[in-house]
Amino acid sequence: MVHTRASEGLRIVQNGDTKGLRIVGINEGMLTENIVAQMLRANGHRLFFYSQSGKNEGEERMEIDFLIVRPYANAAMKPRISPIEVKSPRQYGTISLDRFKKKLGKRIGTQYVLHVKQLKVEGDLAYLPLYMGFCL
Repeated sequence: MVHTRASEGLRIVQNGDTKGLRIVGINEGMLTENIVAQMLRANGHRLFFYSQSGKNEGEERMEIDFLIVRPYANAAMKPRISPIEVKSPRQYGTISLDRFKKKLGKRIGTQYVLHVKQLKVEGDLAYLPLYMGFCL
């Protein structure tokens, strides 16, 4: 049986061994983002992302994993951009989402964080467990 990095990574993920992912050199965040991308595409979303390097004067660095368009209740269900951040570690921040909302203002609808924790909603920011990515 031929073992490749990918097949070894799949075996480790199926067994829930995230330490093993680091040993075989697989980035857990990248793997998680790819799973979310598959869920979004399966629901018919076109996939976009946003990245700003912060190298220009007065520009802050930010990166948004996915951008989708969804109806927004606070805009009479008109379509708005919904940024999605995928977080695989237990500790993380939402600095890029905050900066993105500040930059684009009213063009932004509900913001989503897909993470390993429980469902939580804070205003226009919805924290969803990773397995709920298929609901978007």
